[in-house]
Amino acid sequence: MDDHWLSVNTYEGPQATPGGNGCFISVVLEDNARLLFSGVRILIVYSTEGAFENLDIVECFDYTRFGIPSAASRPSYREVLRRRSSATHLAHGLATNSPQSVCTVIFELTDTGNSRYNIYELIPSSLSKLEQRRDLRAAFDHVYPCGPAHPPVHVLLNTSHSFRPIAALAMNSYDPTNDRSCICSHSVRVVPMSRRSSSIPVLHPEVLRRIVKLALADKWKGWRRKLLSYGLVCKSWMHVLDLALGGFEEIVEYDHPGVIPVARLLDTRPERAAAIRIFDPSIFEYNIQPTGLRGDEKWEAILRILYHATLVETVRLTYVNPAFAQRLSPLLERLRHVRVCLMNFPNPSNKFFRGSQLSMPEVQAAIAGWDHLETLELSNLREEKLKTPARQLRLNLRKLTIQSSVLWGFQLLSFLTTPAPRLRELHLNYVRDLSNQDLLAFLTAVAPTLSNLIVSRCTLVTQDVGEEYAIDAAIPIMTSLERLSTDGYCATALSISRAIRTPAMGLITRHISMRPADGVSLASVAKAIEVTGWSSVTLNWTTSEGWDEVLAQSARRTAQMRGIAFDCRVTRVISGRVVDTRGVPEVCLV
Repeated sequence: MDDHWLSVNTYEGPQATPGGNGCFISVVLEDNARLLFSGVRILIVYSTEGAFENLDIVECFDYTRFGIPSAASRPSYREVLRRRSSATHLAHGLATNSPQSVCTVIFELTDTGNSRYNIYELIPSSLSKLEQRRDLRAAFDHVYPCGPAHPPVHVLLNTSHSFRPIAALAMNSYDPTNDRSCICSHSVRVVPMSRRSSSIPVLHPEVLRRIVKLALADKWKGWRRKLLSYGLVCKSWMHVLDLALGGFEEIVEYDHPGVIPVARLLDTRPERAAAIRIFDPSIFEYNIQPTGLRGDEKWEAILRILYHATLVETVRLTYVNPAFAQRLSPLLERLRHVRVCLMNFPNPSNKFFRGSQLSMPEVQAAIAGWDHLETLELSNLREEKLKTPARQLRLNLRKLTIQSSVLWGFQLLSFLTTPAPRLRELHLNYVRDLSNQDLLAFLTAVAPTLSNLIVSRCTLVTQDVGEEYAIDAAIPIMTSLERLSTDGYCATALSISRAIRTPAMGLITRHISMRPADGVSLASVAKAIEVTGWSSVTLNWTTSEGWDEVLAQSARRTAQMRGIAFDCRVTRVISGRVVDTRGVPEVCLV
């Protein structure tokens, strides 16, 4: 082994063998290895202490017996004897006269069966292991010629006992007598060891990653975890190692690399963390327990990953281990390249949720220095009883979504951090304790750029009964607004009538919807349709109180004459569906 090394791969061949009694061995001498050897010796040994009664392993020259097509016809009995005699003479000649050596390929036959069956498997071995054991005997020993003029060595063996198919390794039970198993195949490559440093062409890392991805992604489930294992022990796998760390959007279910292996890799090779651009515990490992001993160990690994992955561009969190919540925020603060942040925590009333949430002050403290942040989505944040002063933020938001959370006015206004805000989308759903005046101040500041506004089911705090809703007051100055979705709790018909359409808008379609429109009178809507600048108006009421079908028809005719797509109706919820009063199913939910 001083001048060559062996690479052995075991796989399941495509052909069938009754009862698993077939075995195929191929030996290929790479490059200059043919100049080192004149013959290949295949030696199969077994232990005398195992259950190997009446063991018989012979070479099979009739390939068609195992469904393997062969150009040659089935050899005669005389031809079989001639080939065996030739192999014997070759072994004797190489041992006495040839200056070149024999390449010996050794397998040990082991018993991997259970209490019911004896199922055997070939395990690669070496001469050094044979010399240390006294219980081994030879079950098969043949030498085959291998020179520049000889083809690779292919040997088909027929055994008296069944080989265990690789496909059945993960099965608890296996009956070899009731199976036409695929042939257990062993491919051996003999590669010479160069005494000189060879100049191997260096491929671009992206080319290497593409090759490995095409070779493994669709054929080997769990290949990312294997790449991590290789990366921990082999430097030459560094470039393809990034496949296990990046591109998580392509990961299928149960094909995650695992948080602990990823953390170990980054501890050893922190430079590979540059490949991680998405931080989401669920993409590293499926269904991580929020709490418990095992959960704590994995969350410790998650924090180590975040410590190294400072180039993350997307952060996604759905739960946090309570014991690690305080340590998570400082690590998030270190990030400087985040563009998308999604923190959608489950509803605390969910009995299956055992994790922890972050509060708005904790979130704002974590993202305060994220200059490149463009999208922020927050749901079910933990409620803080004390009004903690808001942090000074340096953000460049284009889309802000806050749902099912307590939001105080000064917290919302803290997102206005630049002299000219660039916010294009604002979504507020089921927000509580937000001041109407603070919402108006926010809408006024972002009015020049805001194109999509959703304010639904929010509890707005007003100073007096007659105070005008923030949306109604800001509509005239929100000239870039293209879509508005709200309800009768946050706006009135003024949001329809005050919409201005300027020549600069061209053919842009502007749409407003109120669902539900309870609290908005149909008469005010009919007057608003006469002057509105919206291209499309949709309103749904959940009660027929005060409904006037004649007035509704009049409003529809007015909208039709003005070229406005207008839809107004009364709906009610029946068995989870929204159905109008005429019994026609409605496609939009209230």
